[in-house]
Amino acid sequence: MASTDQVEDFSRADQKLAVGTQVEIPDRKKVAKVEATMEVSDHADVNAEPFPEITTGGVKVVKSEYGDTVGRLQVNNPTDKSLKSPRVGIICLDAKDRVIGGGSGYPELVPPSGKVLLEVGLITSGKIERCDAYAGPGL
Repeated sequence: MASTDQVEDFSRADQKLAVGTQVEIPDRKKVAKVEATMEVSDHADVNAEPFPEITTGGVKVVKSEYGDTVGRLQVNNPTDKSLKSPRVGIICLDAKDRVIGGGSGYPELVPPSGKVLLEVGLITSGKIERCDAYAGPGL
């Protein structure tokens, strides 16, 4: 019926990422099943140092001023250099710990050893129990 792809980049061996994308379904057809596959390959720069963990605060789910659902969280820069457009992925779960959606955001700049507040639009189906955030330095 439809397919799409998404590319992400790991910046250290123990990193966790939220990988997601959106698919447009033609003619409003009903989807009976979703099949996800993942390929991991090693295209690493062997001379590159692993990037330190970019921590986030907890995700607070609220309604924006326009009435849509957003996740608000703090993004922390662990380095002494400006962090430009890190990727923050959010995964939202229901009360049974099933993934029901999420979103992603890219704050323009996180100052050296600083923090910013980020608001990410969320697309979900069902009642959100909690959302978890995962950040990386981006591509």
